Amino acid sequence: MKQIIKLFSVLILSTIVKASSNWVPTTMGDIITFVASVPFNEKSTLTSYKANYNAGESIWIQIDDKRNINSYPKDWIGIYPKNSNNDWDNVLDWKFVKDKSDTQFGGHNWYEFDGLSEGAYEARVFFRNPYRIEASYAFTVKRNNVGNARIILIGDSTVYNTVHGERGWGTALIDYMYKRTLYNRARAGSSTKSFRKDSPSSEHDWKHTKELMKGPCSNNGSFLLIQFGHNDENIHATYNYAKPGRNEAYYNGLKEFVHEARMQGVTPVLVTPVSRLFVNNRTHKNYVETMKYLAEDANVLLLDLEEKSYKEFGKYSNNKKLRTKFGHDDKAHFNPVGAHIIAGWVKELACKKSQNLCSQFK
Repeated sequence: MKQIIKLFSVLILSTIVKASSNWVPTTMGDIITFVASVPFNEKSTLTSYKANYNAGESIWIQIDDKRNINSYPKDWIGIYPKNSNNDWDNVLDWKFVKDKSDTQFGGHNWYEFDGLSEGAYEARVFFRNPYRIEASYAFTVKRNNVGNARIILIGDSTVYNTVHGERGWGTALIDYMYKRTLYNRARAGSSTKSFRKDSPSSEHDWKHTKELMKGPCSNNGSFLLIQFGHNDENIHATYNYAKPGRNEAYYNGLKEFVHEARMQGVTPVLVTPVSRLFVNNRTHKNYVETMKYLAEDANVLLLDLEEKSYKEFGKYSNNKKLRTKFGHDDKAHFNPVGAHIIAGWVKELACKKSQNLCSQFK
């Protein structure tokens, strides 16, 4: 008898589904029920805070949904080249609708996608996982003007160093760039905590960095490279120490830099702290992990300089040979040759991760 009832229900189901898209079948044991889908007269819409983006700039899409957008776990948004078909091979980036992004914009249901190269694109939303568009939003991306885009660096003495005989990799980075489009605002001795304090005698602080981002580097495809960790680890220096861990002081300090850069239309890039001059000895472990947490949580481009330098330093037979090649007179700072080599690693990592960031280098 149950089988007869079930067969009869299936026949009714097929008739209803052909007549309307408002209901989608589901089963509970032998009982067939229906759950509401998208009503004919209440389609969702997609929008953004602007229709024109710069190359490399994060794309922000908002969904205005008339139904409960968490009702089905496989609802998703995809980024496509404009006028392309809905095949999966054309998807440039995508997210499940349930995976909303933290944002500085008003309202709810925002989604952040990686920056794109020059061209015309569409964001498309699909419900219940078929390739049928429920709503779309068209936008364009303009090519970076290499003469206008900039790279800004913030960090510690491994990035910027004025001690005689020493050089930060950030200073050496200009050796790999087409033009002098680099602002090195890193400051020796600083951490995510102390860098926010104004520098009394220079422009190497967060206040002056923000002025750059609001002025010549605003909304023109510029990047902010962020490398801290060496001084954040110093538990004996309260003005510098920042505890590692998700949602701890180091994480939150980096998160604020990321947020404020995005507010000015500058793309943030996290750079894990370069290794100290030891063979096969990782000294930044908790801080590297924390930075990676933030990169994942906030969808930030990450250059793993710690991993790269750890592997490269490990090729030397002992610490003395390593420090002769890279170091000056301690275990953390670099000579000009070492800084130049490490800057080359940063370029290499950048070009593996981002076409737009790579375009700033020769």
